[in-house]
Amino acid sequence: MIGANQVTLCPDRLWGAMAGNIFISYRHTDQAMARRLHTLLKERGVEAWYDEAIGTGEDWRGAIAAALEAAPYFVLLFSKAAAESEQIAKELAAATYSKKTIIPVRLADVSPAGAFLYELAARNWFDLFPDGDARMVKLADYLAALVRHGPDAMDAAQALRASLPPPTRPSMGSVLRRPWALGAIAALLLALIGGAAVALWPHPPATPRLAVMRFETLDTTEPYFAEGVADELISELSQVKGLDVTARASSFALSGGKATPAIASKELGATLVLTGSVRHVSGGLRVDAQLVQAPDGKVVWSQTFDRAEGDVLSLQRDIAVRVAQAADVRVSAPPPRQVDPAAYRLYLQARELGLSRTNDDWQPVRDLYRQAVDLDPIFAKAWAALASAEANLIEQKFDRSGGVYSDAMFAPVAAEIDKAIVLDGTLAEPYRARAMINVWLGHWSVAAKATAEAEQRGGDGSVFYRAMDYFQKSVDIRRRSAALDPLSAGTWNSLAYSCEYIADADCQLEAARRAYHLAPENVSIQRGLVRALTADGKKEEAWALLGRLKWMEQPSLQSRVLAYMAGHGDAPPTAEFLEAVSKGAAYIDTSVAALADMGRWDDAAALLDRWGPDSASLTFTLFRTQWARLRTKPQFWALMKREGLTDYWKQSGKWPDFCAVEPVCKHYQ
Repeated sequence: MIGANQVTLCPDRLWGAMAGNIFISYRHTDQAMARRLHTLLKERGVEAWYDEAIGTGEDWRGAIAAALEAAPYFVLLFSKAAAESEQIAKELAAATYSKKTIIPVRLADVSPAGAFLYELAARNWFDLFPDGDARMVKLADYLAALVRHGPDAMDAAQALRASLPPPTRPSMGSVLRRPWALGAIAALLLALIGGAAVALWPHPPATPRLAVMRFETLDTTEPYFAEGVADELISELSQVKGLDVTARASSFALSGGKATPAIASKELGATLVLTGSVRHVSGGLRVDAQLVQAPDGKVVWSQTFDRAEGDVLSLQRDIAVRVAQAADVRVSAPPPRQVDPAAYRLYLQARELGLSRTNDDWQPVRDLYRQAVDLDPIFAKAWAALASAEANLIEQKFDRSGGVYSDAMFAPVAAEIDKAIVLDGTLAEPYRARAMINVWLGHWSVAAKATAEAEQRGGDGSVFYRAMDYFQKSVDIRRRSAALDPLSAGTWNSLAYSCEYIADADCQLEAARRAYHLAPENVSIQRGLVRALTADGKKEEAWALLGRLKWMEQPSLQSRVLAYMAGHGDAPPTAEFLEAVSKGAAYIDTSVAALADMGRWDDAAALLDRWGPDSASLTFTLFRTQWARLRTKPQFWALMKREGLTDYWKQSGKWPDFCAVEPVCKHYQ
């Protein structure tokens, strides 16, 4: 037993009096750091000693001695002030004598000396610098995992490995000066579980990139089921912080002989490749999964899983956890519940159909998701997917030339979104769907909040940012999407159009060329490349492309405008656009865009007067950087007022990107 005669305690800093698993040792000058660690541990359900619970007049010496005896883990917050404290040095000696697990944590780049050097030179450290707050969160995760799993079980190694992302690699000079700091957490873990105390380099800061290949179908297992398991793993792993995951379109583009680590490394930039197979066995599923390094193909991890079909969501989580651990990143989401096997099959069928859909088949996608939730009413992912499919079906059937979106129209979608969130608040998809429909409805504040919620859960907020003319942020998101989905023509096409809005001609042309290379038959991509070529001054190349595509054999308003931009032919008269809008043969937004492209600013502005609440046109089409003259017109700002955008920009204080360079905004801010 540790008594007062063994530990001399100094009243210039106190310990907590609440019984706990962790004894935090710190100098009074570092009290804020101790308080922060205590709070983070409590949030994770772990009690630690801290001074605020000591009552007035209480015998703090006896309480501290008892706490030090009871706590199996001794955390030392080491700083310059602590290094100068004889009392803390004695407490460390007492913890060593009592065979506590000692976890030294450096608050700053201070090396131990004297008594501390004797006690700590052979120990491994955790550094709270640089980025102290983020590292403190990681430390709390590490300690919580250690308390829960204990140092003697092998699964403690997995838990700690998953809970603690690696620190930044130190410089060689720093390592040579401090050899005891090598591989702090990795070596400490090995020591805790009884392994050899091996000093390991910290991992490099580069983010690993994972490509999940199509899973192979064995026996009678349906191809959509095996692909669906892999596709769900992509979604699951995409939520893991510290891991880049290549999107489905690009990963699945590599199949057969192309699905090799070397090709995945070259085509996708992958450093890790996950492959697998699915087969039905008696009473359930057998999934074989293997993670290998790219490009050399060295096996990192492999395992066979036998599960009941209703446990497929838990199976996917198990695989995701093991992949994340192998990549030295963490998975913190709670394990999923069981799912009805028939409902899951319907969900995968709908997902597969939705991913390969044309513009006219959202109805069967929606119907399959509806059947899935009817079979399993607490299947959160299916409710979220149903909401998105329902919204897309409404948008698909909506006549933009003669109607307007209403809250009542999207009431079923809102109910499905609420249901998904109640069942599983960790999903990004229902919040993304909420942001999307509220952008369509013009409920900007609601859309902003939903976008923030989606992003916190790993979702994409580009729909909202585009609608607000936060296009630089939207472009950044699109660039990252293209990096993770380099074989997707649609992703590159979206990036090309986004770059056009910020007048980045180089980005626009590069993205448009890549999209056209991947899908030369797509009309939207063809149009995008013509626009990109004219924006970059390559008018003759644009005209030659229009010729190869035979766009001018049956010229339309759109093709004649493109030809004019390419320097060939006369521009269609304004009256022709007005007539097309009046007859419902053209939308106001695209007509305004064409007039602006041709430099007819007064005509384009006059058409904005006809942009009423029933037009259902898309205001973001007016935000191109090149169209600054249009935004000097009072009709533009009258429209922004009618659409509620001016009020949102004022209330939020976040004005559109064009206001950073266009003085006209000052009159409305």
